[in-house]
Amino acid sequence: MNLHDIIEVSKDGKRVVMLKIPAAPAGIPVAYKRACYGRDGESLVPLSLDKIERIRSQKKEDWSAGIVDAASFDDLDPVAIAAAREGYRRRYPNRAEELNGWDDRTFLNKAKLTIKGRITKTALLLLGRDEASVLIDSRIDPKIRLLIKDERGDTTDYCICTTPFILSIETIANKVPNSTYQYLRDNSLIAETVTKFDPFIIREALCNCIGHQDYLAGWRIDIIARGDRLTLVNAGSFIPESVEKVVIQDAPEPDYRNKFLVEAMTNIGLVETVGGGIRKMFAIQQNKGFPLPDYNLSDNKVEVVITGKVVDKDFADILMRNTDLPIEDSSFLIKSQRKNVCLKTRQTG
Repeated sequence: MNLHDIIEVSKDGKRVVMLKIPAAPAGIPVAYKRACYGRDGESLVPLSLDKIERIRSQKKEDWSAGIVDAASFDDLDPVAIAAAREGYRRRYPNRAEELNGWDDRTFLNKAKLTIKGRITKTALLLLGRDEASVLIDSRIDPKIRLLIKDERGDTTDYCICTTPFILSIETIANKVPNSTYQYLRDNSLIAETVTKFDPFIIREALCNCIGHQDYLAGWRIDIIARGDRLTLVNAGSFIPESVEKVVIQDAPEPDYRNKFLVEAMTNIGLVETVGGGIRKMFAIQQNKGFPLPDYNLSDNKVEVVITGKVVDKDFADILMRNTDLPIEDSSFLIKSQRKNVCLKTRQTG
């Protein structure tokens, strides 16, 4: 549960503690242990399908599409705009010649970063100058924080980036410690050398955090690099029913928290695989024999852990010998492996 405040008062000589929690997000039924509940008189009962559908049909405002009246084109970073143009060129190579004839105002409208020449919150998040970030919304903290920790958990270095996010993504990705890792594949006499964290996974996971962050929660996006583990955290519930559903369906979600922002990120090449980024992350880890991305969706946040090493060599060899194994099947096997590793740890401890 995400708490806004804890209030303690006295009433008739008795101590009363009140917990202030945020309202449920519009259009999203809030689940506890995979079930949604509501009151029926004095009882707490599972929500009926009718009530769930009524909640889902609530009108939701896309915060990221909001116009910032106080902002102008002078608040956008020219280097960031140039990077967005290059991303758009890679995304739509057939429009390259047409793109060359667009001025910046035309391009920003075409890429759906602005609306009829007006600066949006999305435009300021992705392309806005650092000093212009205060114009977006006084309730938000548009920052990405990288913490580098040693094996004991002590912070040894850090980096905090703000807008424009299109440039901060590269800054953060390049600062993530990413040493090489050597291991022998089954029946091989030559060690294979790979980076612990695939560059695509770092950027895709970070872009997911940016695109799906609940900015009104007031959180920073956090990345924690600790040894062989990379953890990324963003605020907000996971709108699809489950990660497994996203991986198995391999299709874009019909709804997003920040639909305007996600579409703009797609247009300028920050989201490489529409609806399939998570599945591609799983496939990369599977092909390397590394554990699949591990998601924690509790406490109104999305936390993903990327492991940059082989956890169980025998199990990794099975994965790498069966590269055509469906992702959904390997996901089940990885969960079984995790339980096996925990069992071995308890037995040896």
